[in-house]
Formats: sequence, structure tokens, C-alpha cells
Amino acid sequence: MKYYHIAILSCLLLAASGAEAGKASRWDKAVKCADKKMQQKYYVAAADKYEHILAAPCSRDTAWRDSVYSVKVKLAACYMKMGNSIKAESVYGEIVKAGKAGTQTTFDYARTLQSNSKYAEAKEQFEKVANDPALKGKMPMEFAEVSDKGLHNNHKNTFHIERTAFNTNATEYAPAYYKKGLAFTSNRAERGQASERIMWNKEPFTDIYTVQEDGKGDLNIIDKLPGAINSKLNDGTATFNAAYDEIFFTRNNKKNKKHDQLQILHSTFNGSEWSTPELLNFEMEGANYAHPSLSPDGSMLYFSSDMQGSGQGGMDLYYARRNGSIWETPINLGPQINTSGNELFPYMAADSILFFTSDGWPGYGGLDVFHARMEGAKFGKVHNMGVNFNTAKDDLSIIVDSKNRIGYFASNRDGDDDIFSFSFPAPAKEEKKEEPLYSATLIDASTHDPITNARVEVADPRSPGEGAFYYTNDKGVMYYDKKVKSTDVVRVGKDDYQTQTISGASITDKGTVDVNMVAEKRVKEDVHHPYTAILYYDLNTSNLGTASRDTLREVVERMKDPKNVVYVSGYADQHGSDTYNNGLSLRRVKEVVDYLAAQGISTLRIRSAYFGTVKLSQECMKDKNCVEETNRRNRRVEIKIASEQ
Repeated sequence: MKYYHIAILSCLLLAASGAEAGKASRWDKAVKCADKKMQQKYYVAAADKYEHILAAPCSRDTAWRDSVYSVKVKLAACYMKMGNSIKAESVYGEIVKAGKAGTQTTFDYARTLQSNSKYAEAKEQFEKVANDPALKGKMPMEFAEVSDKGLHNNHKNTFHIERTAFNTNATEYAPAYYKKGLAFTSNRAERGQASERIMWNKEPFTDIYTVQEDGKGDLNIIDKLPGAINSKLNDGTATFNAAYDEIFFTRNNKKNKKHDQLQILHSTFNGSEWSTPELLNFEMEGANYAHPSLSPDGSMLYFSSDMQGSGQGGMDLYYARRNGSIWETPINLGPQINTSGNELFPYMAADSILFFTSDGWPGYGGLDVFHARMEGAKFGKVHNMGVNFNTAKDDLSIIVDSKNRIGYFASNRDGDDDIFSFSFPAPAKEEKKEEPLYSATLIDASTHDPITNARVEVADPRSPGEGAFYYTNDKGVMYYDKKVKSTDVVRVGKDDYQTQTISGASITDKGTVDVNMVAEKRVKEDVHHPYTAILYYDLNTSNLGTASRDTLREVVERMKDPKNVVYVSGYADQHGSDTYNNGLSLRRVKEVVDYLAAQGISTLRIRSAYFGTVKLSQECMKDKNCVEETNRRNRRVEIKIASEQ
């Protein structure tokens, strides 16, 4: 986690002579002065003042004991913020041994022990406060369990991790994919120079660098990102679009004299230079915005913020949807992801897995890397990357190439923050599943021919948006390993056939479901309110623009008739691979379905399918370089409302 602070203030120091009242007055002033530094996150300065206070003769007076231990708690916290877990453990240990540690201090002491790889002692301290209601939401028992895993590391499925060759003895972190290499954040050029420094740890300011492949394919060619991106302030943690002509990055704001703020800036490349960076439209005064990360299709920006009103505590993860040239109101990722601690450095991989850094989820010490898969409109369970990836120190800012099962991240496991490459463990051999393998065979009742490419949905009506979707093969058979619950509904359908639903209760004890799909009496149009609509998209986008939302509001109104069902079909143009276009058309459909479900329309009344490039216009089927306006008609979602009789 990187915050940037630069202001220098003066304060009174403690004098150790005079009457008791005078000593008390000077003590209070000195503590308040140090407290102010700590509130401003100037941890080095605060720690220095707390040390001077504790060195004063009156600090050894028994009458001052409670005040002394209060100062020690703050000093230990400063040491942790400065990354000095050894000193922090020593001070926390004094407090605990003296019996002066409250619940939170004991918890913090346990976290410090973790950071020094003392997992047995950490587990003992976590267990002491495991049932204390004051720590509700901080998961001390889960931290104890993780500490136990740290004690019994068996190194199975070990990641292959290597320190990259372009690291220096300075700070390097926040890798980002950029052209044939990476962009990253570093203070290497400022080391040893009389530069402005971050007040919380006295480190020099950072800039954004790039490292590209040389003639041998090794990452060796290093440069600062040119132009207006790097400033006299701290610049770092960048993310780029797929064309590498758009950048979002973090910079500290020096305008506020009382304290600094982190901001996300945006710039575009016109072929020769980067434009002057500008703030995003949703950023507000008084809040920090940091660690931007674009989704693979560029339609969503994930970031970390402490904005008031919607957070879970500390720095939380948010996302904002792109709507033309502006960004919509940020949405907090909620308690499925965010904790009372700090969640930082988000990265949404191409396979819909969100990776992020946290000190709130149970980890092995300091910051750890976690991941959670997007399931429908929600995130699934959060997983720690494990004891073979995370260490007792800070592990952070991961990026992942899902296709090749490789990536990069930063860690101070060897001292300073450095960038490491890694590859995931080889997939484990599949074991025979204990759960039954279900299959559905779909045949035409009249011709007895198999029905191919029919859509099968297995979903619980009580959990909209969390179903699983499958398609039949060329023999009309669909296999699926999702355990069917009695509350599930299995729905099968295809154009020209009557949609059928089957109760999960009727198949939970069977391994096969044979479904005869009867040639349908076509679903009748709602003759009173016939309705069709098409939503169009810009290249490589899936987010809903203003015009699309206006159209969907009309759909919501028409769906107030309980007899109506809505058909949503997604398509893409021929740019990109078939795999990419299938995924893009799916994301377009999902955006529409999620919007309708959020407006209270049951997913049982929504029929959705995605087709990739199956239905290109005739002109584009003949010529891949068809005119843009014609190609735009291929980037669409078709909506049809009908009355189900």
C-alpha cells in the first residue's frame, strides 16, 4: 500500500523539567503534536516524537504509566506503518507482557508476530481474542487458522516465482502489461539525490517506468514513461487499454496544505505524445482514489478509495462503468470483497477472476494477495493465494495472464519492494467426482432427431443471476457437473421449440434427464403491445450507454405485464477471435440481463443467448473490411418481448 505525504510542520518537543502541572501540560502538548503527525500519516516524524516522549524522565514515573502505554501503542503502530515489524513487535510485546494490552492491541501484536514469521506465537495471541465482540468483522479465529497453515507449509502445488532482472536496490512495484513488456512504479532515479521525500517513510518520490523486450525477448530495455505523465509529485500504479493509447494512474495532490490526497488521472496518446492528465469526473474533494485497473474490454475501471458513505472501512475496492467519455457513479464491491481493513490494487483477469491485495482478509502477515471469481452479478468466495505464494511480508499488486497461467506481482520479502514473475502450479489431475454427472438428451418429438445447440439453464429461482448455462452437442446431449438441488429449475429451449421447465426435485436422484422438446406453436407476439428493440455498441465495449438504458426502461415498463417474457440475444462483429467475440457477446447480454434483474424482473422471465459472430450482415460476411456503419450493426443486442401463452 503506497500513500504519499510531503508537508513538513513544526511542533513543540517535551521538556523534562518543571512542576508537575507544567510537566503534564508539556506532556499533553508533545503527545498531541505527535498524534497530529500520525493522523497526517507522517509516521517517521510521529515515531521520532513518540520516542522522545518515552525517553523523558517522567515517562518512568508510575503515575504516568497509563499514558506511557498509550504512547507505546501509537509508537508500535507507526513502526508497522513504516514497515519495521521488528521494532513494532518489541514495543507491542512490552505492552502485552505488562498486562496493558486491550483487545485491539493484542490483535495488532498478533499481526506483527505474523510479519516476523512467528506463526505459533501469532496463533496464540489471535486465539486469546477470537471471541471478543470488539473485533467483530476482523476475523481473529480465521487469522489463527491461517497462522496454523503457515506453521505446516508442505509446499505442495508450489508456484514458480522468480525475482525479475530489472529490479534495483530501490523500490519497484505495481507492474502493468504494456506493449511487449511492462510498466511499473519506481523511485530508482531519485535514490541518493536531494529530492522531496514521502513523509510517512522518508522514501523518494516515484515515477512510472517501462521495460520492454530486447532482441532476445528478455525484459531489459528500461525507460521513464515520456511526456506529461511523470511530474514532480508521486506518480505510479498505471493501467492501460488494449491499444496502449490510454492510461490511468495515481498521483498525490499537493494542493491541500493540511494533508495530501491520492487521485486517479487519465491521459491519451495521440501517436506522438501523451495529453495533459485529467481527473476522472467522479472524483470528489476529501477522498483518496488510487490503484486504477481497467477491465479487459475497457468498459469498467476498478480502483481503491476511502470515499465516505458506502465503504466497509479503510480503503475499499470500487468499480465505475464507462459511459461514452464519462464514468458513471462508482459502485462499492461490497462485503463479499471489502473488509474493515484495506483492499488495494485490484486486477480483473480475462477469465472473470478478480485479484486484489488486502490486510483485512486473513493472511500470512502484512499485505497478502487474494482472488475471487465473478459468478453472475456477484463475487464468489474470497481465497488467499496460499502460503506458497504469500509470505510474512507485504505481497501486492498482482497482474495475471489467465491464458498462459503466468503473471507478475510485487513483494518486499527480500527487503525493498521488488517485482517478481510467477507461473501457476500445473493443474491437478481430475479425480473421479463423487457427485453424479447429469445429462439432458433433447430430441424432436415428431422427427426424433437430436436438437443441437439448445440452451439448458440450471438455476435456483431464489438466487437470480447465479445459474449455470450449457448447450447441447451435435448428438443433442448436454453434460453438466453442477449438483442439482431440489429447489433448482432446469429450463431448456431453442428457437422454434416450446420452452420447457423441469423441477430439480424430480431429477435429484437420477443421473439422466431425457427431455422431449415438442415442436412449438410459435410464441405469440403480444398483439396489444408488440415490441422489438436493438442496442448498438462501440468497438470492444459491453457497457450500457444512455440510449441503451432509455430503451431498457421501456422494456421494464412492458414487462410489468406478467404474461410477457423477454428474449435477449447478443452479437459481435468479426474483429478479434471467435473465443473473444463469444465472450464479448456474452458480456453484452449479461449487462442487459443484470440491468433487468436489478429492476425486479425475474430471471425466469428472461430468455438470453449469445452468438458471437454467427449472424453477421451479408456485406460483412463477404468482406471483413466492410464499412464501419455496417459493422456497427453487427455489434448489437436484440430484444424481443412476447406473451407466453
